Amino acid sequence: MENLYFKLTTIPQTEGVIGKELELYFNKYQESNKLEDLNQAKEDYYLNAGKNPLFGKIYSLTVGFVNGNEARISVLKGDEKSIIQEFINIYNRDYFEKYQIAGWNFSFLLPFLRIRAKKNKMHQKLHKDCEDLGKKPWTITGLDLFDMWKGLGWFQSSLEEVAYLTFELETNFVDGKDIYNLYKAEAFDKLDNSSVDEMMALINIHKGIKGEDFITEKSVSVQILEDVKEVEVPLLQKLFATKTITKEDKEKLKEILKKNKLSKKEKDIVLDLIRSALAIVDVNFGKVTNQTPLDMIINQLKQDFESN
Repeated sequence: MENLYFKLTTIPQTEGVIGKELELYFNKYQESNKLEDLNQAKEDYYLNAGKNPLFGKIYSLTVGFVNGNEARISVLKGDEKSIIQEFINIYNRDYFEKYQIAGWNFSFLLPFLRIRAKKNKMHQKLHKDCEDLGKKPWTITGLDLFDMWKGLGWFQSSLEEVAYLTFELETNFVDGKDIYNLYKAEAFDKLDNSSVDEMMALINIHKGIKGEDFITEKSVSVQILEDVKEVEVPLLQKLFATKTITKEDKEKLKEILKKNKLSKKEKDIVLDLIRSALAIVDVNFGKVTNQTPLDMIINQLKQDFESN
């Protein structure tokens, strides 16, 4: 299976933090970070707030995938909502339809992405591999290379430690505690170069785990984003990507099939397509039967078709 890799670079969400947000930060981290007063809390905020999506935000989201012997990497920057929307638009493209989302430490990446999407009032469903709400580590469908590498080990390894100490990959990462200071100093190239370096390490660690040759060639783009719009995804493609179907989706399917005046044979083909595309269905029509939800949907659609 091919993979679409991603990583986040995060910073504190509020410059000149004061008032309720600072008080909440102080209350939360007073003991763990040994904070004596709000002044110390403010200093600590700019060092550590980027670790928590309630106090931090996404500075950049870097995506990468392997094409032949080359890693293709994009650093997405700019407005946070646009960064998240562009990531959604990227994995919704036909090209990445069968790609699995991969990253390092999903326990950080996925909640951060979800919470910041909510903060920006985004309602579009994230890729099934990026869903963590109500999930357990063993029910996640994406590939967390941190968990894959950790196995049954009790020790916690960083991406840089694994890259350099195990696979002897040269690294030049920016330390997390320095990110905000570099951001304030407008050392954007240094931050972006670190993101690219981390993406190459991520890809090659995966290669190393699988016993494959490392990737050395890369092409890189840095995109400054603003006001990115949601790309409308064809319904069947959406069903394939999300592996879910809602009542609204069912109504859209009925309208599409009625409008196109499909023959019975064509309708059967579409039903088979839907059946094969939906491995997991999360829907409840309020009936208690021995049928699976998917069987219920298929039977209801068949009844709808027969009445046309």
